[in-house]
Amino acid sequence: MTEENKYPLFHKLQNDHAVHVYIEEQNVSMKALHYTEHCFAHVGMVTQRTEEILTTLKADEHTIDIALCACWLHDIGNIVNRVDHSQTGALMAFQILNRLGFEAEDIAPIICAIGNHDEGNGVPVSTISAA
Repeated sequence: MTEENKYPLFHKLQNDHAVHVYIEEQNVSMKALHYTEHCFAHVGMVTQRTEEILTTLKADEHTIDIALCACWLHDIGNIVNRVDHSQTGALMAFQILNRLGFEAEDIAPIICAIGNHDEGNGVPVSTISAA
């Protein structure tokens, strides 16, 4: 089974031009603030580790698929501001996922995980956000 067939939502998101632009541009902001790299190496590493964690926990493929989407988008809010970037990112992700035709049942856990990923004010309220 190809990665595209295994994780169709993630594949759709990963290949969206606008998402690429947002990830690249938020990294520009992070560099200006002297943060470490937050571009594709970062989201790729977070995605890989989350897949490993959820596979080890025997999560189903659909849960992993939406978790990978949350990983890929988790820092896009940095394009607006580092402060409260998780909440901003969740709102941005909602717009992106809605535009791409994701179902509400998939959007909800993705934006929940993004909104709760920051150590300063986030809480692991779900398996996806914890991973």
